[in-house]
Amino acid sequence: MNIGVFAKDFVEWGGGLDFIRLLTTCLCQKGTKYEVKLFVPFSQCKTDSLLKNSYAFTPSEVQEFFSDIIPNERIIFYNSYDLNSLLKLHKINILLPVHTSLSLKNKIPWIGYIYDFQHKYIPENYSKREIIRRDSLFDKILKNAKSVIVNSRMVKRDIESYFPNNNTKVFALPFAPIAPNAWFENHLDIIQKYNLPEKFFIICNQFWIHKEHKTAIRAFKFFLDNNKYKDVHLILTGKMSDRRFIPKGHISSINSLIENQNLSDKVHLLGHIPKLEQIQMIKQSIGLIQPSLFEGGPGGGSVYDAVSIGIPCIVADIQVNKEIEARNVIYFKPKSHEELALKMDLLFNKQERDISTSELMKQQSIRMNKLYETLDKAIEYSVE
Repeated sequence: MNIGVFAKDFVEWGGGLDFIRLLTTCLCQKGTKYEVKLFVPFSQCKTDSLLKNSYAFTPSEVQEFFSDIIPNERIIFYNSYDLNSLLKLHKINILLPVHTSLSLKNKIPWIGYIYDFQHKYIPENYSKREIIRRDSLFDKILKNAKSVIVNSRMVKRDIESYFPNNNTKVFALPFAPIAPNAWFENHLDIIQKYNLPEKFFIICNQFWIHKEHKTAIRAFKFFLDNNKYKDVHLILTGKMSDRRFIPKGHISSINSLIENQNLSDKVHLLGHIPKLEQIQMIKQSIGLIQPSLFEGGPGGGSVYDAVSIGIPCIVADIQVNKEIEARNVIYFKPKSHEELALKMDLLFNKQERDISTSELMKQQSIRMNKLYETLDKAIEYSVE
């Protein structure tokens, strides 16, 4: 069966491309019955006309990102008016994950994708127009797709709650952190330019309000004030500009908090950095902190990354994070900088990595099989 992995709307940002990579890795693994081709819209790839710090990637960067999974000849860059003819040319039997309501002239079945219902949980972060747009989009997907995949059981329950009369089959993907082989190798040379401190915690999030960077900064201050070992730092990576979700003044307020807490020499905002550099930093860290108040999938992308390579995480005790299946994850009360500081102290004083690479690979194989089983069921159901 010929599968078209549809990168539209995912290729513009790092987390989206990571998700497409996860699905592609699973469907392309040895012994599967699927022939996979990746469809990437030219319009969402980076060109010279886009800002330098855009999340978008060039076609060559996309090819490099997937080079260890799928050969270049099976990565199809398309213009919107060519899509139907290209799907026919490549004999695609089904397309996934589709992040929009798709109308195909040749009636190829497709599997929809609904990310989350954050606009229902934190409506104050969204305009009325955006809330209406999201509700309308999800409604169209559920009316036109025979099946939908989602990143958590929580999102599946939300669909059942907010769209109780829909007839679409919803498949919740299991918690399945998968690490490329390169992540298990040491790449210390590529982060030497950052001149990183010896001991640090790390947060790898976009700087959206609900990610709660301020709670983490206050917790870090509390941790330092109550710990005899003062030479510990906090590193923040992630894009610091987003006209949709970062209101004017948010980044400057974070910088002001850092300054007011006398942490200017301890907290480092690195911005958006290449993926392999980010992974190497996570590997060098004491642990990863995820203070976010909302995620569509368990832990969000950064926890997926850290768990896949055996790095301990401290995460907010929110509903979706209950779906994390990993040994070295510590929970704290959301928005409580005092409790987060205590958990940071606990992790700092533990400082032992008790998961071997062989054990991580074994866990990864089990997770891959579970993910494949779910995707296989969704595909079979959709082409019946």
